[in-house]
Amino acid sequence: MMMLNLFFIIATTCIEVVYSACSITPDSNGHVIIPSSMTVIPDFSYCLTLKTLTIGPQVTSVAVNALMRSGIVSLDFSTSSITNFSNGGSCFQCYSLVTLKLHPQTTNLGEATFRQCTELLEVEIPPTVTSFPGPTFDYCRKLNKVTFRNIMNSKITSIGSYGFANTQITEISIPPLVTTIGTQAFGKCRSLTKVIFTAGCTSTAVLSFSFNNAFEGSSLKTFTLPPSAICTDCAAFTVSRFDCSPTLTPTPNPTVAPTSAPSESPTPVPTQVPTTASPTSRPTFSPSEHPSAYPTVEPSTEPSAAPTTSAPSVQPTLGQDDCIAGSYYNTDMLSCEECTSGYYSTRAQASCTGCPLGKASQDYGASACTSCEVGTYSAITGATECIQCSPGFYSVRGATTCLSCPAGFFSLASVFPCTQCPEGKYSAAGASLCTKCEPGAYSRVGDSACEISCALN
Repeated sequence: MMMLNLFFIIATTCIEVVYSACSITPDSNGHVIIPSSMTVIPDFSYCLTLKTLTIGPQVTSVAVNALMRSGIVSLDFSTSSITNFSNGGSCFQCYSLVTLKLHPQTTNLGEATFRQCTELLEVEIPPTVTSFPGPTFDYCRKLNKVTFRNIMNSKITSIGSYGFANTQITEISIPPLVTTIGTQAFGKCRSLTKVIFTAGCTSTAVLSFSFNNAFEGSSLKTFTLPPSAICTDCAAFTVSRFDCSPTLTPTPNPTVAPTSAPSESPTPVPTQVPTTASPTSRPTFSPSEHPSAYPTVEPSTEPSAAPTTSAPSVQPTLGQDDCIAGSYYNTDMLSCEECTSGYYSTRAQASCTGCPLGKASQDYGASACTSCEVGTYSAITGATECIQCSPGFYSVRGATTCLSCPAGFFSLASVFPCTQCPEGKYSAAGASLCTKCEPGAYSRVGDSACEISCALN
């Protein structure tokens, strides 16, 4: 009878077992250094004590679901060799992830890689990314800033379904080669009020999308389109078109965007309404761990447009003349690439130039270098930052070296000009402080030595 009661208690009691896979035990600060012998980030799923990782250049990939539901707070892939997340789901449901830095040569962001990273605040996407299958950042509920770095040279041609859905982004600039925006790519982005499509006037890529399909549930009020863009459901909105001047500056144009059914045109405009594509590969999750399937889209009550085909997308071949200031023409890649820190370029350059002496540049893609401020200097070509003068020395703006304060002056913190020593004090050249005269001696303002005040008997 006792055995029967014990069985009943066990059978009717819900016991939650929390699985933890800390392949490497984090230290007391939650930090893990991936060993130099490892080339793959191992399984840390559900490892709640993990906070940060040091990933060396020998690491080339991430195991499937490696960081899923871990306690990771900050991820920096720029120090690794990880450029492809095609296995997907590696950071799925990283609920504590706040900061993310991708490798500058990343090519594939993968499917659901950072989905439901609910604390992630911003992300910068390198121009080398070509594949964005979605729902890469879906349900990153605090994500409020998305930047496509060096956007005019971005290689992205499509934004996948639910790519940025359910985020807090307020505005977004779409790279110029994008021709497809997937179903609900920005769905329920309730803070989204501005979208700019950056395709230039010379682009032959034809962007075709449905406003209600791609941006449903957003608060979009204004957006800027390239001349070749075809947008259905846009007639009710204020639309800007690119002013086809060399500066490619978007300016408001009263022209109303074409509707889905241009009745007066003798030749139908090719349109292509994005449809929901079935994912080709999904990250492996158990049924209890995986959230519900992609949010369903309610059937539209609008009459559907007749099936049409879009014009073929042809990517333009870039030449040196197409390179904007801050970039150079890479003859191997046949593309414009950003200048690195410490270098700059003007428009249509074959190479970047190192910042001259007395100047520096910390930014990528600089069109000019910045002169060193007063109290700092730069003595090398290609400097990324200016160096502060030591106490007792000073410099003017744009200096290539620091000069010592003259005798009778001092400088405590690289201040220019140096300050004169007051009465009763003196200094030698290069002094950071003035020295008080001995009893029986005196000095005037700016003296380099003290004098005896009276004759000795």
